[in-house]
Amino acid sequence: MALKPTPRVPVAPLLGNLPLHLSSNGANFRDVMYNPAKAADAAIEFYTWFRPDAGSGLMMHSGLANEIAETNMYDWPGQPGKNVPDYTTYQCHEIEYMSADEYPELLGDITGFILKKMIPRSFPGLAGLGQIALNPSFHLGTTLLQTLMAPPVLEAYDKLAQMAAHEAAMNAESARVDAALLEFGIPPLFNGMGLAPFDAISDNLRGTTGAWEDLLDRPDLVAAACDVIADLQIAGWQYFRYVDMPVKRVFFPLHKGMDGLMSPAQFDSIYWQPLLKCVNALADMGVISMIYGEGYYNTRIDHMEGLPVGQTIVHMEYADPAACKKAFDGIACLSGFVPIVNLHMGSKEKVIDETKRVLDVLADGSGYIFDTGAGIEFAQRENFEAMIETVREWG
Repeated sequence: MALKPTPRVPVAPLLGNLPLHLSSNGANFRDVMYNPAKAADAAIEFYTWFRPDAGSGLMMHSGLANEIAETNMYDWPGQPGKNVPDYTTYQCHEIEYMSADEYPELLGDITGFILKKMIPRSFPGLAGLGQIALNPSFHLGTTLLQTLMAPPVLEAYDKLAQMAAHEAAMNAESARVDAALLEFGIPPLFNGMGLAPFDAISDNLRGTTGAWEDLLDRPDLVAAACDVIADLQIAGWQYFRYVDMPVKRVFFPLHKGMDGLMSPAQFDSIYWQPLLKCVNALADMGVISMIYGEGYYNTRIDHMEGLPVGQTIVHMEYADPAACKKAFDGIACLSGFVPIVNLHMGSKEKVIDETKRVLDVLADGSGYIFDTGAGIEFAQRENFEAMIETVREWG
């Protein structure tokens, strides 16, 4: 990451369900949601076998906590009344949690909007929180606190307490995986999360269709909202300045920045600049940003300017490795480029050839961490093993 020479290419593939898929205990994604100890055992077993140079653990979510909250932004394996297969991850819905005419409300008080509008709409079980309203005009005795003690709000508190117990059980198992990795000498690949501010709008507030309409109809409001969301994220990352951690890295999955989804000018001003604001703020705190490109990025490479030198990992799913090497040489560490389809559907020989193809371009002694193009959900074991062995020998 510091762009200094290394004896070999580090191996740090981003893992989805693969530790579960290859486990000996039959774990699947339903266990991530409802049987975290079994999922954690599978993850620890996987890292015992393969010992990569960095680990991505398991992103655990409590199915029971989501049931209590009546979470509606996605469906998940084991959810009552749904039919999501046990072996797949949660399945996201496209829901508009904010209407186009609510931008001024979001910009005026983003925390209030999340509390009073976004939470009740996305977690109907906690709708009572939307009744909280604080007015400093009334501050005699406990009058300021009255809405905090309203019956629907108290009901939401009770549900939150139940959810906290379920989430604590999940967090304990996740921490057990993290502790095992550190015992193995495997640091985390990242230990913080962020979004490009436009993705936060598109994923979580307006939906993809609504966000694209806004790019045409109200671009100034979108740009202003991106700036507010960038500031909100930066404020939330201040703990990095003070907390002792084995690494300090934030993962940004770039969901909607790929080729063709917006014009170059829109990418520059509305997508990249607010993201770059986050990345530079993290760099000032000594935090590495992992900018995880999803989809095709060939036309975006020359627009990804201004990165702090030696403070980022730029991951690509589909892009020309040679062009990326030229664009980011001496600026950013690269990762990715190896297609995942062959791990599950292709031959061992094809996996080896694809791995060598990328290494031949990028493995020159510095500035490349081996990763596949996308998180690995499924793979034939012999194909995954062949890929790892090829990197350690060829790289």
